[in-house]
Amino acid sequence: MIVVDVDSHFMEPWDWFDRRFPDLAKRLPKYNFARFFAESVAGEALSALPPEARPDFWDLLPEALQTYFRRFGEEPMTGIELAEKMNAIDGNSGRVLGKVWNAPGASGNPAARQAMMDRLGIDKQFINLSIGLVPAIRARDELNDPILARECMAAYNTWAAEQVEGHQDRQIPVCYVTLDDLDWAIAEISRMRELGSRAVLIPAQPVRGMALSHPQLDRFWSACADLGVAVVFHINTAGRVTMHPGWANTGGDWRAAMLHHATQTHQLAEIALGNLIFGGVLERHPTLVVMSQELDIGWLPNWVRKMDSFTSHRFFQYSLPLKPSEYVQRQVFISGLAPADKLQDVFEAAPPDTIVFASDWPHPEGGSIETVREAWTSQLAGLPESRTDSFLGTAIAKALHLN
Repeated sequence: MIVVDVDSHFMEPWDWFDRRFPDLAKRLPKYNFARFFAESVAGEALSALPPEARPDFWDLLPEALQTYFRRFGEEPMTGIELAEKMNAIDGNSGRVLGKVWNAPGASGNPAARQAMMDRLGIDKQFINLSIGLVPAIRARDELNDPILARECMAAYNTWAAEQVEGHQDRQIPVCYVTLDDLDWAIAEISRMRELGSRAVLIPAQPVRGMALSHPQLDRFWSACADLGVAVVFHINTAGRVTMHPGWANTGGDWRAAMLHHATQTHQLAEIALGNLIFGGVLERHPTLVVMSQELDIGWLPNWVRKMDSFTSHRFFQYSLPLKPSEYVQRQVFISGLAPADKLQDVFEAAPPDTIVFASDWPHPEGGSIETVREAWTSQLAGLPESRTDSFLGTAIAKALHLN
């Protein structure tokens, strides 16, 4: 049996970009990280509120984080200045964010990460980003510079590959691209495949007004399939759920707007995956692997049943050779959070071999890395060993030829 953790994370050092790519860093202005963090988390949900009803960005943060971030002051900083302040506040004490950033191998040091994996019996780990997209997001949103944004994405991808150098057989860096420039995106995933990447994060969003299944994007899916690179939709990097602005206009109760928006993330997975199925992408590219990560798992059985039911109705004239559920079983993998998602509620009702193991380590919402495997597998008691093995790694390993 092989154990594959499809969703773990780097905790990039606060100054990773400034120190590794100083020339790029100089092209970005200083910034207030606390404001950036708060507005990134809640900005879209609140943007539709009337200006007089919008809270100050400090109010968007939980009380503990308000106290923490106020210690940084209001002055914009470089990444190096931010790191110095972070170290002065947290050091190695484990307070607030320090414990997460100081987890073994989280900020680099592949030997330390591998020692943790050996101890816990994890054979391979896909490693997603945490704050690695901050420079690219700022280049896009603050400077409206898509070329600089792509340079910042490539910089992160390079940094991630460097953090697993010599350990790529077990530690798999997940790269990030957007599809606004297909030539660049294909070249980037090809470059990263040479450096050990086997998965690419992309937004679960239309591209220049086109659905993901549009024929103009087919050469990207072909490249992913040919390279053996899985496509990943992950919370935050998948983008935002599109809701009518009126839903955020709650008469001033911005917390209600935030909660309503935050609980709809499953729509990202359902809409993007449904488009790949009904638009024929999975039929045209039968070896393409797609993963949904941290976008819940409870929606999966009903979504699959509904797709199969609608396609059996002659009104819709469904013409693909397989049922939607069969494409899901063949090419789609779903992972969730052990503390939040109840595996036993959906495992038997979902297509076999589609729900897979993820730790979310070292993010605290995923729970302790020491207990996450038991938290998941304890819910599979009584099932055949082959089903547990499939969940822990054999299914995704077979699909991506990871053995």
